[in-house]
Amino acid sequence: MRPEGIGVLQLTVDREIDAELADTVSRYSASCPAHSIEIAVDTEGGDWASSLAIFSSLKNHGRRVTARIQRASSGGALIIMAADVRILDPSGHIFLHMPSGPYPAAALDEIADKKAMLMAARCRVPADRIRRWMTQNTTIRAERALQIGLVDEVPGRTKPKQRTVFL
Repeated sequence: MRPEGIGVLQLTVDREIDAELADTVSRYSASCPAHSIEIAVDTEGGDWASSLAIFSSLKNHGRRVTARIQRASSGGALIIMAADVRILDPSGHIFLHMPSGPYPAAALDEIADKKAMLMAARCRVPADRIRRWMTQNTTIRAERALQIGLVDEVPGRTKPKQRTVFL
């Protein structure tokens, strides 16, 4: 886990993820390298490249990143995985689905594979399981997200004593 910063930079992703939002998050995180980041996430997702840019900016930040999540759908699910600490609201959820857009089917498959690998590298869920959830349009509610390790905390819920192991 990255060290705490000298202060806290608070960011919000509460709309569709686009290039403008990615630029804003990247610019602010780069301008405050000695600060921890708290990012509030409540989004239906958006553009793949913009989600990836935000993920990379947060993942490469030198201080602790905490995500406070209400809803992390699509690209928002990728963004939260860049955080060292992920806190999901008890009524919140994470939604995974296959990417769509103006790309050939092979490119969409490559995007899905890359997203699953990036997410898996930041939690204990294997990439093939994440990819399967994407093909099944899966909504993961707070209790389950805590149980399987997609989030670290759900306020008011006890963290499981035994970890879910995926085979």
